[in-house]
Amino acid sequence: MSILGNVKGLAVNPADVSVVGSQLVGKKPGFLLRSVRKLFGARPKCRCVNHNLPLQKARFVVIDIETTGFYPEAGDEIISLGAVVIENGEIRRDQVFHQLVNPGRSIPAVVTELTGISDEMVADQPSIQEILPDFLEFIGDAILVGHVVDFDLHFINKELEEHFGFTLPHVVLDTRVLAGGLLPSAGDRSLDNLCRLYNIPAEGRHTALGDALITARLFQIILNNLYIRGVYNLQDLLQLYRKRNRFSLMQHVAQSMLF
Repeated sequence: MSILGNVKGLAVNPADVSVVGSQLVGKKPGFLLRSVRKLFGARPKCRCVNHNLPLQKARFVVIDIETTGFYPEAGDEIISLGAVVIENGEIRRDQVFHQLVNPGRSIPAVVTELTGISDEMVADQPSIQEILPDFLEFIGDAILVGHVVDFDLHFINKELEEHFGFTLPHVVLDTRVLAGGLLPSAGDRSLDNLCRLYNIPAEGRHTALGDALITARLFQIILNNLYIRGVYNLQDLLQLYRKRNRFSLMQHVAQSMLF
């Protein structure tokens, strides 16, 4: 039995969705800060979720970013931000967020080649400070999902802390960690390899919206597989995730000690 519909039939194509971008472009910093505090308070606390909520009734938001590089502390910046809603087991084509970002610096040629995003494309785009209030409103109280999601959160939380004084308080799931429980012998749990293993079309790869859609499709497949194994609600899922996350961390430490 499958709890999530249209998994096999879903065409993961960024061109087929209705996209929401930032609506607060051009607003002054004080206005943006008040908008964020209205949504989350001055120092938002960890979001509480109903652990008994069936998975098919939960709201998930799958996020992805593109950046100028890997290290925000060294000056790398977000150049694109994408997010996709999974609600009632379905990817909501009418609830998609995508926005190019002016990073305030040049984009390396290798990044332009990979993502298709050039300096000219972002020159007239809003800054991340202008975009984040709308992004926060879009994600709301949802459970956040991403592939190697710590990378995305590292950049997003740095910007939130710098501009608004807090970091995301949401419950977060990483599809790479969850996939490790389903495919312990797979070894390579990169998004590309998991797409091959699960026959997920890779349209829009290396774009924020494209990767968010691909990851959303992967997450649907993972949830269907977990449902078959008796994972029915958020409590079951979060318990499994914490167990897998601890195991992944121990594996990482053990591998580090070998080199």
